[in-house]
Formats: sequence, structure tokens, C-alpha cells
Amino acid sequence: MSETFAQHAHSTPDPDAPPEPKPTPVPDDVPAPTNAPVEEPRFPEPPIKAG
Repeated sequence: MSETFAQHAHSTPDPDAPPEPKPTPVPDDVPAPTNAPVEEPRFPEPPIKAG
């Protein structure tokens, strides 16, 4: 077993290594926000009833 293999075999991250940057989310993968304002449907004015 070589020393290089032993270095790659461990699963503990190196504390001195910088954290890997997170990938930027692709807009297609981002779900629509559930609390986004929804435009209410506009109803036409009711007709004026002749009385």
C-alpha cells in the first residue's frame, strides 16, 4: 500500500482546505417561491340594474 493511496483513502475533510464552493442554482432547478404575491383575477364591473 503506497502512501498516496492512504492519503486518498481517508474520508475526513482536511480542516485546512478551503470549503468547496456551492454550485450556483440553475433557474430551472429553483422552485417558485410559495409565498410569492399572486395577482388576483380582475372581474368585470357588474352591470347597473335598472330599478
